[in-house]
Amino acid sequence: MRKGLISGLLISVFALLGLGITVLASASTAQSVRLHNDPHALLHKQLIWIVVGLIMMFLARKFDYHHFKFVNTSFRIGRYRFIKFPALTTFLYLLIIVALILVFVPPFGKKVNGSWRWLNMYIFNVQPSEFAKIVMIVAMSVWLDRLGTKAGTFKRGTLLSFAILAPVAGLVMMETDIGATIVISMLAVVLMVVAGVSLHHLLPLATVGIAALAGYIVVAGGNRLQRVLAWATSFSWVQSLFNVQNSSGIEQGEHLRASLHAIQSGGLHGVGYTYSLEKLRYLPESHTDFVFPIGAEEFGLKFSLVVVLLFAVLLVCGMAVSFGAPDKLGRYLAFGLTFMIVFQAMFNLSVVTGLAPTKGIALPFFSYGGTSILSVLIAVGMLLNVASHIEARDQDVHTRSERNALHEI
Repeated sequence: MRKGLISGLLISVFALLGLGITVLASASTAQSVRLHNDPHALLHKQLIWIVVGLIMMFLARKFDYHHFKFVNTSFRIGRYRFIKFPALTTFLYLLIIVALILVFVPPFGKKVNGSWRWLNMYIFNVQPSEFAKIVMIVAMSVWLDRLGTKAGTFKRGTLLSFAILAPVAGLVMMETDIGATIVISMLAVVLMVVAGVSLHHLLPLATVGIAALAGYIVVAGGNRLQRVLAWATSFSWVQSLFNVQNSSGIEQGEHLRASLHAIQSGGLHGVGYTYSLEKLRYLPESHTDFVFPIGAEEFGLKFSLVVVLLFAVLLVCGMAVSFGAPDKLGRYLAFGLTFMIVFQAMFNLSVVTGLAPTKGIALPFFSYGGTSILSVLIAVGMLLNVASHIEARDQDVHTRSERNALHEI
């Protein structure tokens, strides 16, 4: 079982990586020329990040996930000890909190396109919110594993779980990274549901969180509100029902129209590799958030179907690892890591096809971005680590069965 799961995971991951590099090599040329006067500059940078990411994936594959729950740190005030903390998980959680705060503090933080999302490492830039997704999965999985049957209680299962989520989601939302906020919040909520947190307790707090996010978008206004309005009024039935035209968010509406035009232009077989017209400045962010339409334009419907199929294979293998994990911690980790990758892919595909408002969510394995590809490959490595423990458990069971058989003889 384990070998089949690992083979399926690796085949889907490397196939997606190969397709991603191929599409990016074409989709990034216009932007590379504009920024670096070299049509392959962004591709070369992405290849370096992929090599680093593969190394990180190998290291994560070798790291035993049980180390995340080792407890050897206590919170004390005087002679009173309140609670024991898993040292490594606590360190990672506090580290990501500090990193998310530093993005607002020059010269550590760097403002790009009106948002404070980047840490300036001088040689390269890092987006902490991408790593925050993995840290949230680890922290929430360790906490829910520790709760066990108490996950159904309001104080521990719901209130304290949201207390873990709130600081990270709040800081990411302050960066005005709404997409990452949605992903991080969804990861936490889905893991709570899987762990048995009561829906009667969960739904009211989740509703408050959704209302807070919607309120923030309305109050902040700007491009984010315009994108939502442009998407909401883009449907013909909305325009006819309320007698309105899509006059808000013209630029955002153009993004979607260019994306759909690229997909439709590709037809069944595509216009040919490197022959995309939309990438020539007609479709903004064609190398990041809107890289999928370029692939669909150049390779056609068959490309789209293959991409969806590969993500489906990754989903099935990831869920199989989760269900077959030897313990609850492995189950939660595998479920969260799989959901992180597939949910981002579904979100991105929904955006570029008009099923969701335009939002900056990278397509895993395809979109340009060093931090994004690093976080995805680290997640794959951790998923492979959980899968490796399935074989260890099966081998242990097999060995004990052989010993019992010999004893009976």
